[in-house]
Amino acid sequence: MISKELLNFLRDLKKNNHKEWFHKNKPVYQQVRREFEQYIALLIAGIAQFDDTVKSLEPRDCIFRINRDIRFSKDKSPYKTNFGAYIAPGGRKGGYAGYYFHLKAIRNEIFEHIDLLNHKHFTVSEPLSEELLTSESLTDHVLSAYQALYPMKYFLNEAIELGRG
Repeated sequence: MISKELLNFLRDLKKNNHKEWFHKNKPVYQQVRREFEQYIALLIAGIAQFDDTVKSLEPRDCIFRINRDIRFSKDKSPYKTNFGAYIAPGGRKGGYAGYYFHLKAIRNEIFEHIDLLNHKHFTVSEPLSEELLTSESLTDHVLSAYQALYPMKYFLNEAIELGRG
């Protein structure tokens, strides 16, 4: 379950996306980041029940930084207004198909849809209501979706391994 405090922090950050506000609210950020890390640890453990390629991951290897790279962006907002994590072999930088949680789920199938092979990324997402995000059933819902996506994730990673062969 994601707390209302975490969601409120992200809403407030969206309204006050500047360094002064962030530094003033850094203790709150650190608290909600720890909460998000704990939640990602819970997801990793749950995913590892059906996908053992993620069992040794640490949340810090999966979670994206909140700082934005603004060097080449017209939007100079210094912070992302979301928390995100990519759970895959090697973590967010591993280069494998995996499971994305962006306070959204990813990866579904390509079979007998040859035109889809022209795409570089495949994303399946489900908008989650605040009611679901803050409910006790969130983890079961997310893990069920990830388990349904496991065959495609497995398929993609097999293809990646063959390409690296």
